[in-house]
Amino acid sequence: MSDLPEYVVRGGAQTFAPPILAKGTRMSTFALRADSDALVALVNKYLNGPGAAQTDLQFYPVGDYVFLAYAPMDHISVTDPVDSQKGWMKETDVAFWMLVVGGTEGANGFEPKMLAWFMPYVWVDVPTAMTTGREVYGFPKELAWLTLPKDDSDPLVFGLEAMVLPKFSPDTEIVRRPLISVSRQADSEPGLEKAFSGAEAVLAEVVRLLHGSAGKAKVGGLDFWLDLLRDLTHEEVPMIFLKEFRDAAEPHRACYQRLIRSASVVKAFHGAYPLLADYKVTLQNYDSHPFLKDFGFASTELSSALSFYVSFDFLLELGTEVK
Repeated sequence: MSDLPEYVVRGGAQTFAPPILAKGTRMSTFALRADSDALVALVNKYLNGPGAAQTDLQFYPVGDYVFLAYAPMDHISVTDPVDSQKGWMKETDVAFWMLVVGGTEGANGFEPKMLAWFMPYVWVDVPTAMTTGREVYGFPKELAWLTLPKDDSDPLVFGLEAMVLPKFSPDTEIVRRPLISVSRQADSEPGLEKAFSGAEAVLAEVVRLLHGSAGKAKVGGLDFWLDLLRDLTHEEVPMIFLKEFRDAAEPHRACYQRLIRSASVVKAFHGAYPLLADYKVTLQNYDSHPFLKDFGFASTELSSALSFYVSFDFLLELGTEVK
């Protein structure tokens, strides 16, 4: 029996008990070159600083790329015995993903202990998805409004608007503004005819890209990268989050702050193919959303170095505190 108090379920509740099952996920992903020092600073801010009180692990970004993923999902539900009886929803996620490695300093130098995907920005188009993600796991989810292509010939992949503060000042009102858009720079997508053989082939392309960039992780060598590919092809996608809540009496401190690890387990793989056309990612840089500082991007208009599409079902498992 747990020593934790029972969670009080309110009328009009916006959070539901995981695990979370997502069916019909259709993810388009675009790799964007970032800056090593900026990624290290980002990982230090969100993982190493807060995590120092709970774990001896030190985290580093793997490679110099972040991945912008656009993922409509057809059917989201929970598998908890009680809340699974309450209903389901559709959802679209847009997120920046970056691969991190956690390890310790040993006699032979840095010893990797875990790999995980970290998401410093996430947007969703459903308030329930935002609330459950933030409160239960620590996803930094924001509410978004999406613009979709008119038809198959439209080069737009998606456009995203969110609530932003363009410039920090006492006179600035929070407003809804365009934030991200992705467009195909060709009339058609030739990759539609070149399907990947499976999830492992997709991840091999990701590993090849990361291995080819410098990064700041104290790892390298062929053995590590082969182990990385094996870890990422066991039909499990490990993730790490910073879950925290502001304290009511001391609002610049956290009354709860922990690194949380979870994993998305692939339950069905429906297919994948490379996106071989050129894709342009356009970002708007605001004080509230400082993409150029956080990622060290060279510009607000970027070309994708690697693009691919994957369709699958997954189960987001319960989370645990990182030790």
